[in-house]
Amino acid sequence: MSSVIKKSMIAGGSFAGGIIAGYLLSSRKEQLSSFIDSAVLQTKIWTQSVEKERVRVLRKGREKVTAIGSEFKRSFRDPIPDLYRATESMTEDDLDLKLPR
Repeated sequence: MSSVIKKSMIAGGSFAGGIIAGYLLSSRKEQLSSFIDSAVLQTKIWTQSVEKERVRVLRKGREKVTAIGSEFKRSFRDPIPDLYRATESMTEDDLDLKLPR
């Protein structure tokens, strides 16, 4: 084969290879771009979900701390129970006392 034909075949093959490589890389670039966009969207959705859960847990925790605090305050406000009030409605039969005579 002559060198002109060899050079033409190399040039044509290189050109065709470049076109095919460009096509393949562009489709992969679109796929990669689509994948990245999907990953970014999923990350945003996950972040919003985590933020909602964080707010819910904080609110629930604050409610529990408030309830514990109010119970704590109530128990210290009246630490000694009023035994007279607790037993005023009881009768002797309820007490079932066995006192020595």
